[in-house]
Amino acid sequence: MLTKIVIPCFTPYVPAHSVGALGKWLSVPGTQLRITKHRSSKLGDYRPLNGGKQHLISVNGNLNKYAFLITLVHEIAHMNNYIAYRGKVRPHGQEWKDEFKRLMAEFDLTSIFPDILLPKIESYMANPKASSSSDISLSLALREFDAKKENHVVLSQIEEGAIFNTRNGRAFVRGARQKKRIKCKEMKTGRLYLFSPIAEVIPA
Repeated sequence: MLTKIVIPCFTPYVPAHSVGALGKWLSVPGTQLRITKHRSSKLGDYRPLNGGKQHLISVNGNLNKYAFLITLVHEIAHMNNYIAYRGKVRPHGQEWKDEFKRLMAEFDLTSIFPDILLPKIESYMANPKASSSSDISLSLALREFDAKKENHVVLSQIEEGAIFNTRNGRAFVRGARQKKRIKCKEMKTGRLYLFSPIAEVIPA
């Protein structure tokens, strides 16, 4: 059985001035926050369990505190919308956008986020996307607060035709940009893949 969230569980992962509101929102009976290892496919996730009587939110524990907070609020908005609409609205439709903005508006943003992030946060809140990673400007700004990784760069910084490696050691050749993605060819298999321009890679 899922247990009720306790504030100390997430306190080290978020800015101090956000703890009170988060504790209130996560006090919904049957709610569990699970802090996970890095997942390349997602930053966070929400799942209703036991016919919607319980709620599981997960957030990647490797995120910096500002990215963790935005992701957690994103998933809380999903939970609130599920409770209100029982899955009858689009996951990132207007109802979710409105709920995300409502939650974020309860924060004193100036006491939580550094000045350099505030314009990016406010721009994102005007029309929230399905993932903060989809907002390249915000995502790059948030990464400035990550622990520095030696030799890592974002894919868009690599020239077309250059070779790079991914986190798991696979080698690719950077290709041309196609709309919001960059086409790359895996050297071992010749297969083509689409990468986010802000994917972290290691130049060969």
